[in-house]
Amino acid sequence: MIKDILKYSCYTFIVINTLLFTYSYLRNRTKPLLYFFCYVFSMAVVQLVMRVLKENHMENIYVSHAYFILQFVFVSLLFKELIPNLRFRMLSKYLLIGIPIIVSILFVFDPKAFWNFYIPEIIMCSIPLIGYIIYYLFISLEVKKSVWILVSIGLFVYLISSLLVYVGGNYLINNDTESGYIGQLWLVNNFIYLGYQVLITVEWYKNFRRKEVVL
Repeated sequence: MIKDILKYSCYTFIVINTLLFTYSYLRNRTKPLLYFFCYVFSMAVVQLVMRVLKENHMENIYVSHAYFILQFVFVSLLFKELIPNLRFRMLSKYLLIGIPIIVSILFVFDPKAFWNFYIPEIIMCSIPLIGYIIYYLFISLEVKKSVWILVSIGLFVYLISSLLVYVGGNYLINNDTESGYIGQLWLVNNFIYLGYQVLITVEWYKNFRRKEVVL
């Protein structure tokens, strides 16, 4: 019962947030809104594909690679626009190009990893984003800037937590199919993800519902 409520609540907020940021981008065609719109839209599509595959009793874990890479790309582009430091922008540019290439090379040498949650990929796609968020929150506090703060905090908590969840989930998929712990991990992950989606909605309401926004 709780699992179903969390699951469908997540889907509901994903759709709502996609519609809200589509609306905001169409009214304010700025790069940060474009990248965040692309992020929420791509996440919605990935979630939909994974759900359809699961409902048809088909393997869907491999779709997670699109999730991690797209999240890394669009969130990196977002913070590249939000953070004016030139050194940061150069570093994020190199990582933006380099990490997907490295992940692709790793899959070439370890094709079986494509069918599981691939821990090196998750780490490489998550750690830079965590660093970007910490840096952005630090400079935002200095200038007392409130835009994108709720999204940053929500994403920070979700990335930290999901690292533990996916590492544990990958282990249990390969080593423990009877204890039921994997179901509990996904329940925790859904709860954290729902909280993140709620913060995205609140962020939109506070800062992006008006026609003119300050980015």
